[in-house]
Amino acid sequence: GRTTSLPYDALMKPCRTHRNVATIEAVAKAMGKGRSGESGRERLEVFNSLLAVYARKGDLARAEETFSRCGELGVTPDLRSYQALLSATARVGLPGRVRELINRMERVGLTPSVHSL
Repeated sequence: GRTTSLPYDALMKPCRTHRNVATIEAVAKAMGKGRSGESGRERLEVFNSLLAVYARKGDLARAEETFSRCGELGVTPDLRSYQALLSATARVGLPGRVRELINRMERVGLTPSVHSL
């Protein structure tokens, strides 16, 4: 029979909700650079899920490390990526870095919203 795979977004949502970073990290590691046939959208979903969980936990160091590896992971950060990093940065109380991120977002054509923080 044919095996049906669970869409990544369906897998990632409960992991984000329950802050199950170990599962998300395992999926990201297994994905590598997409050698298993994942689409860019699927890799971005896993990337953003990692960022969201790190942001909710206030783990800025891991959020920044993950964000800096976006090219290695084969993704281009989107609005959700930046929002998660902004959230993590704001959560630890670094307003100067928040401003730097907002400027960076604007340079790449993204507009932060109230929901970004």
